[in-house]
Amino acid sequence: MKLRTIVALLVSCLLFPAATLAETAGADDPPAVSEADEQENGQSQAAAPPDPKAAPPAVPLPGPVDEKSLGFGSTAGDLEKLLGKPTRVAPGTDGETWFYGLSSISFVKGRVVGWCQFNRPLPVNIGQAKPESPKVAIGHTAQQVVEAHGTPKTAATFGEVQVWFYDGCAYTLRSGKVTRLGYEVHVLDAHSATAARDLPKVWAGDLWTAYRENAVSADAKYLDKQMIAEGYVERVDRDINGVPFVELEPDEEYALTGVVCIFGKEDEDKLIAVEKDAVVEIKGLCKGLSHKLPHLRDVVLVDCTLVTR
Repeated sequence: MKLRTIVALLVSCLLFPAATLAETAGADDPPAVSEADEQENGQSQAAAPPDPKAAPPAVPLPGPVDEKSLGFGSTAGDLEKLLGKPTRVAPGTDGETWFYGLSSISFVKGRVVGWCQFNRPLPVNIGQAKPESPKVAIGHTAQQVVEAHGTPKTAATFGEVQVWFYDGCAYTLRSGKVTRLGYEVHVLDAHSATAARDLPKVWAGDLWTAYRENAVSADAKYLDKQMIAEGYVERVDRDINGVPFVELEPDEEYALTGVVCIFGKEDEDKLIAVEKDAVVEIKGLCKGLSHKLPHLRDVVLVDCTLVTR
């Protein structure tokens, strides 16, 4: 028997054991079947075989533990009862996001699908970690992740894919089951770009001028707030600790300072293709003026993400 035939039979046995056994039964001694059985078998053979690549059935995501909590599936009414009106509502392609300060909860079809706890704690509680729970592994359900780590600080949803963030670790889930220990970079980049659309955009020159003319007033408007800084790239470099940053030009030709956007070391590879004088958009948290000499102080953004280049 050829190797290809042997492999085909093995695959058939694994995927369709019942059909394979029926086909390999002795032809000289066929099992006796009734007319009804023959009719039923004919219908079974006519049916399309299951697709081994088909996505597994979705596992339900954990809901809130009590009436004073929010979880997957909670409604906008539930949220409003607990926190009141949002400070801002950002519409999306298939739902909307309610902001309470910089923290947010996302809805699709009126149901909670994710959240981000930033500067304000949210009453999200889908369960607490249980002692001696097994370590999370590929294939574990969302409920098993909760039993191991408790409620995620942030749950970002992209269709049937979710990324749950905890302090020090993250998990990617698809259809309610763990598919990756950590997160997929391209998924997170897509999330950053989508979230960035809801943030105020500031031209780097205008930001720099605001701080040069009245730092107190500029702090009241920008300090500790997320934004998109847009401008021309002056340089891409590392500081004395090896931390990468992008400096955006101010609008003053002979200025000795600029807008410095600080990235994490893990994002350095994303800055390789950024060229001087290119116009870029960078998402970051404004920390006001740097601690340099009074007349040589950059405007600083931290926790930066490159949105466009």
